[in-house]
Amino acid sequence: MSDQPNRVTCHECGAGMDRDIRPMAITYKGHTLTVQQPGWYCACGEGVLTAEDSAATQIDFRHLLGVQDTTRQHEDGYSDKHA
Repeated sequence: MSDQPNRVTCHECGAGMDRDIRPMAITYKGHTLTVQQPGWYCACGEGVLTAEDSAATQIDFRHLLGVQDTTRQHEDGYSDKHA
């Protein structure tokens, strides 16, 4: 992990948030994938992801999308459906 603080404040309830890795289920077109998502989590249920946190599971999400859609990835990061 980079220069992240030890604790951040929840934007919803004002309580302290803790770093954790939690299971997150994503459903796309009837298929569900559960990933272990790092992030800042609060007891009230809120969670905050940094860019690093999102990057940690990006390949999992791309896999879920790739399994369901025939897509073409462009160098600029955009993808198009194949006809």
